Formats: sequence, C-alpha cells, structure tokens
Amino acid sequence: MNNVKVQDVEAIIMGDDGHGSSVTIPGVLISKEDGEIIKTYYKNNRDRMNSKPIILEIDFEMETSDNLVSLDFYLESNDFSMLKLLSDIFNHNYFAYLKDSIKFTPRFVTYVHPLYNFTEFNDVKSKDCIAGGRYCATSKDEMKTGKDVIKHNLKMKCAFEKSSEGTEDTYYSRFLFYISSFYGDCCDPTKDNYFSESCASINLQIAGYDIGNINECYAKSFSPAG
Repeated sequence: MNNVKVQDVEAIIMGDDGHGSSVTIPGVLISKEDGEIIKTYYKNNRDRMNSKPIILEIDFEMETSDNLVSLDFYLESNDFSMLKLLSDIFNHNYFAYLKDSIKFTPRFVTYVHPLYNFTEFNDVKSKDCIAGGRYCATSKDEMKTGKDVIKHNLKMKCAFEKSSEGTEDTYYSRFLFYISSFYGDCCDPTKDNYFSESCASINLQIAGYDIGNINECYAKSFSPAG
C-alpha cells in the first residue's frame, strides 16, 4: 500500500532495497486509497476474518498490437543461477510452447569505470575492467576477475547476435544450447577449465558457431560504434 496519495500509482516502479532475495511471497503495490478500503474493512470485520477473509485477485494483462511480448533477460556470465535458468529453459524447450509470442533479448550487465573517458583516450587500469575502463564488472569469486566476466559477457552477446546466421535458430535454440553447454562445462570451480576462454571457445564451436565470426564481433565491441 502506497503511503501517500499520487495521481497514477501504476506509474510507480517498485525497487529493491537490497533485501529482495529474502522476499518469498509475491509483492504488488496498490494505491493509498485502495489500501484504506481494505484496512477499513479489516478493522470493521476483524472477528469475521475466518468466515469472510479478505481475498485479493490480481489479473496480469499484457496486450500489444501484434501480440508479441518483449522479454529482456538481464544477467552476467558469472551469474550461475541465471545461466542455470536459461539452461533449464533450453532443456525443457519452453520457448517452443510460446512459439511466436515473445521476442527474447539477453541484456548483459556492465558498468563504465568512473574515471573512463573515451574522448581523452585515458586508460584506466583495473582487474575488473577491459578496454581501458569502458566495460567493467564485479566478481566476488577469487578464481576470476571482473575482466573475465566481461569477456564472457561479450562472447555471449555476440553468440546471441550471430545465433540466426547460417542456420535457422528456432526458438533461440543455438544460443540457449551454448549457454547450457557453457554452464555445464565451464562453471565448475573444481575443474581445470573453470571459466576459461578456451572452454568457452570449445563450447561455442560445439553449439555450431564460427569462432572466427564470434571473435570478429568481440573485437568490434571495442570500437567507438561497438
């Protein structure tokens, strides 16, 4: 329930204050006016809640002119829980059920180093950045750096962009096959190939990618227009 009256509560975006992972029930925001109706009903019927409980029904509707829903998936290459989710989506072929109803786009999370300025060509030295600070990421794992994360982010981004070239990538299967393969083969810290570039390259080729095209796309990421 919002704590103040606003013109359009639907325009408010609920944010995470850092405790979102501890929330185990669905959360929605309702207006102060609607909340007061519920509070008043509860106060007046507190003794009858067992026989006449308050029941809220939520209806989610997503309508577009072409019935195509855009699904943006934010992740990092070291976010193994998200990689597992994408791997499960691939292994259970969930996108096939959605058919032509969604437009799936992975978004890879990065940040620019605060001292980076491309126009001045300054080179920020950091184990968590590449391209002089243009792409940075954090890593809490001592076995890999943010720089490693960024390299795999860019390779995954290129794999998605190249996924439909050369063959029909039905339901994003080639890209998801690579993610599933990378997750299964390159994300075990007990293995010698843990999060290595060679492991990623091997699995890109297993998924049917031209490694030369992937490396060319990766190199273009560092150009001004990349």
